[in-house]
Amino acid sequence: MKQQKFFGIILVFCVLPTLVGCASTSTFDGSRVKNADSYQLDIKTMNCTDTHTLELKQGDTLKIQFETEKGNLSMKITAPDGTELYQGDGTVKEFTVEAPMDGAYPIFVVGQKAKGSIHIDVGRVPEAVESEGTQKLEPEPEPVTLSADDLVGPWHLADDEKDNATAIEAIPSAIELGSSMEITSDGHISWYIGADGGTGTYSLSGDILSADMTNDFDQSSMKMEFTAEKTEGGIFLYTEYKGLLLCWLQGEGETGKGGDNEVETSYPGADVEELVNLRGDTTTVYKLADGTYMDRIERHFSYNGSACKAQAMFIQKYGKEKFFYVHDKLHEVHDFKKTQEILGTDAEEGLKILERYL
Repeated sequence: MKQQKFFGIILVFCVLPTLVGCASTSTFDGSRVKNADSYQLDIKTMNCTDTHTLELKQGDTLKIQFETEKGNLSMKITAPDGTELYQGDGTVKEFTVEAPMDGAYPIFVVGQKAKGSIHIDVGRVPEAVESEGTQKLEPEPEPVTLSADDLVGPWHLADDEKDNATAIEAIPSAIELGSSMEITSDGHISWYIGADGGTGTYSLSGDILSADMTNDFDQSSMKMEFTAEKTEGGIFLYTEYKGLLLCWLQGEGETGKGGDNEVETSYPGADVEELVNLRGDTTTVYKLADGTYMDRIERHFSYNGSACKAQAMFIQKYGKEKFFYVHDKLHEVHDFKKTQEILGTDAEEGLKILERYL
């Protein structure tokens, strides 16, 4: 019995040096970097096993650089379900491994008297901008493709546009005379806002209408660009003028486009107007079926846009005092209706007629 105990003690002392010797040979000399996005080993000497786990999403990639300079160096990468994605010794020095699913990916590196390097960097799949159930972004509008025929006809300043309202307030006589634009099929364009405006020719390229115009009042040349936008609400033309972004809408505005069932509204002007003469007297007039107006004592009045424009041009050029003088002289010869008829043939001709009475 004593002999058995003695033999057991000797066996324990024989085994201990062996275990201690394994521990002494488990060494790593070099640098290690371990974080959520990388695993890097720069190895001078390695006699052990090193591990690191990376949390990946499906589609993420591991960009790997693996080089064995000396000894034996091997690596194994395992998916969350236990599938082996890679096992090798660095024969292929640069490669990628793609994550097939979300989860934890263990990496095992074993070195035996090894020298070399392993650099692993995670390439993340970009996160979706919008999650399921959120509103999708509106697609970019397609470029407008228009022909000249699409733009032919009358135009008016669109309602509820801030700069349009500013223009009406800022441009002389715009409140009284209103605004209008006309585009013709033969390449001509003209517009006015109160006592301002121009005429000229245009060319169309894509959604850009380029116009070479002459100012109606000082005869200076001006180039204008209109950008077309086609929506469910109609066709709009945007242009910059005197620091304002003006928005023109196709059509005649409140007066409509005419037709068999639209007699009275095919003429410009509201159904009821308050007329103010140059001396400040006010008269209420009502539109008739032929587009003229009549007051309560059955005096007839005519609304003529060209005549109004000619008078506005004269005021801008010579001032109100001279206009009052010319107005009185003209009415010594013609009544109101005849004056409107004479001046209304053409705005430029109307201006010349007024200038004769200076």
